[in-house]
Amino acid sequence: GAILAGGPNNSLTLSNCIFDSNTIDATAGTTGGAVNMAGGGALIIDACTFINNSNPVSDGGAVYYFLQNFTNLTGSLTVTNSAFNGNTALSGGAIGFAAQGAASGQTFSVNIKKNTFTGNAASAGDGGAVIADNSFGATGVVDITFNSFVNNTATNSATSALGMNSAAGSVSAINNWWGCNSGPSASPCGRASIVGSGGAGTLTTTPYLKLQATASPTVICANPGT
Repeated sequence: GAILAGGPNNSLTLSNCIFDSNTIDATAGTTGGAVNMAGGGALIIDACTFINNSNPVSDGGAVYYFLQNFTNLTGSLTVTNSAFNGNTALSGGAIGFAAQGAASGQTFSVNIKKNTFTGNAASAGDGGAVIADNSFGATGVVDITFNSFVNNTATNSATSALGMNSAAGSVSAINNWWGCNSGPSASPCGRASIVGSGGAGTLTTTPYLKLQATASPTVICANPGT
């Protein structure tokens, strides 16, 4: 909707940006309501805000990354210190990414760290905030950590925060805050789950962050009626 990029050895860095209310023209494209990176290369996003971007026809309401199944093609997606609020797509309300197979010499890495995902929605699928549609096998590394997922929704409520396709590959989504202390396996927390069948993918979500409040000094709470 705003930026189309990508290709072997390409690099795109977005920092201190705001993407507000971008959307897909369904006659011209299908993925990435604000940013679409395809064909390899490195996409780096830091300290950006994505608000009310949308994709009514496919995945990635704000950002989408796709790596084709070509020999020696490398790709990476890094998203840090950014905020995703109110973005929508069929799947992956805020972010969607996919790697098509694991060709010889192909490498793929994803690092999504220290971001907030609030009020994003998957209107007809999985991953209210993030959808990982991976087939990259042992060559791919996906690390989603120290993020906050709050009030995101998906048609498949088991993936209200994060959905992962069950194809080969693994996603590490540990040390995230899921909106309540119960963690990502039960409502009303944001939930994360593998979807689909026929694959050997793994999704790790524990340990996860909990909010534990204490009073200091404790004398404030020691006397009845105070």
